[in-house]
Amino acid sequence: GVAVGEYDTVYGVPVGEPISIDLRQRHADLRAELTESFGEFKSAKFRFGLADYTHAEVDTSTGLANTTFRNKAWEGRLELLQQDTGDLTGTVGLQASRSNFSANGEEVVTPPTLTGNHALFVLESYKVSPALTLQFGGRYEHQSIKLGAVDPSLPAYPGYAATTGEKRTGYSFSLSTGAVYYPAKDYSLGLSLAYTQRLPMAQEVFSNGPHGGTGAYEIGTAGLGRETSLGFDVTLRKRAGFVTGSVGAFLNKIHDFIFEQKDPVRYFDGNSGGFLPYPVPPGDGFLPIYQFVAKDAVFYGGEAELSFHLVDTKSDRVHLDLTADYVHARQVTDDAPLPRIPPLRFGAALRYVAGPWNAGVTMRHSFRQDRVAPGETETAGYTLLGADASYRFTPSRVEWEIFARGSNLTDQDARVSTSFLKDLAPLPGRSVTVGVRTTF
Repeated sequence: GVAVGEYDTVYGVPVGEPISIDLRQRHADLRAELTESFGEFKSAKFRFGLADYTHAEVDTSTGLANTTFRNKAWEGRLELLQQDTGDLTGTVGLQASRSNFSANGEEVVTPPTLTGNHALFVLESYKVSPALTLQFGGRYEHQSIKLGAVDPSLPAYPGYAATTGEKRTGYSFSLSTGAVYYPAKDYSLGLSLAYTQRLPMAQEVFSNGPHGGTGAYEIGTAGLGRETSLGFDVTLRKRAGFVTGSVGAFLNKIHDFIFEQKDPVRYFDGNSGGFLPYPVPPGDGFLPIYQFVAKDAVFYGGEAELSFHLVDTKSDRVHLDLTADYVHARQVTDDAPLPRIPPLRFGAALRYVAGPWNAGVTMRHSFRQDRVAPGETETAGYTLLGADASYRFTPSRVEWEIFARGSNLTDQDARVSTSFLKDLAPLPGRSVTVGVRTTF
């Protein structure tokens, strides 16, 4: 099958200036599958995609584009499913991608880059017994990044270096193993251990410019190497009965974890184009500086999803869904919290389904995030309340649905701790949507 699509939109952004985004994305996707066996394989899957993306930051007072970003990319993936050998099944495959990125105008964050990735992967599953299955995986990836023309007038900053035509290559290797154990009917226990490597992206190495999406001046670091992570997670699932769902926990120790760290002593002066020391009060044209750095880090936490099937008959269903998640993240190098980490969150949803009727009430609560990185502000907690109802009917071969949906019904001022722009742009306030949908 082949799919072709185009998406065009123009929307304003809350940056304190009359700026709108004029965005266009075109894409084409091909997917194919060979279902007959050949050689050592019983089937093959292939997909290939092309994308042409452009967005311009337009000054609405003049109608002219301040900065235009373009990215032409393709990605392909081939999966070969092995013939079953006793209790052993598996897949081997290839994946490749290419991205040609460029930006022109006043706020260029990253120089033009041509990025290529090629990877070979394998997944294997061995059924030891009806109650135990072992899983193995491996991936080798090669990446190359080639720079286009670098603006020679870019201001100097410690750790940053970029040369026109510079080429950076590297490889990464990842391994994982796991087990799925079925201790009783409808229960499963999953364990996994993974050693993974990640190569830095072009933005993390070569950025040097103001970024409107984060409201900051972003700086890359030339010496960044591979991220190396050792992770363990455990998950218990229940698939049938009065209560269904899953509960899991994870631990990740990461060497040279890459993140954006705020410069505590300098800021960018857009008027002079240089870096100045604090404490000069920021104003128009002043931006905080964030640099991509690598430090050792530890992540641990857990999540839970539970469904209580209060009523479950052929004609009526009433379900109560509960969710919760938590992550604790700390960079070990300086013994400090990592920035932009979500706090403890939980949610509840009560849903009623009877014939053509479907209705529900949802609540999501995010606790206060007071465990913040140096230079980061705390984020207040909030509770979002929503409700929806719909009615479906089929007068002929066409199905119709009338629906109503309300979000943030209490009109909370909700700020997201993971956002660079939390102090400027909250989540949407109260909204109500009413509509009709048809399917044929």
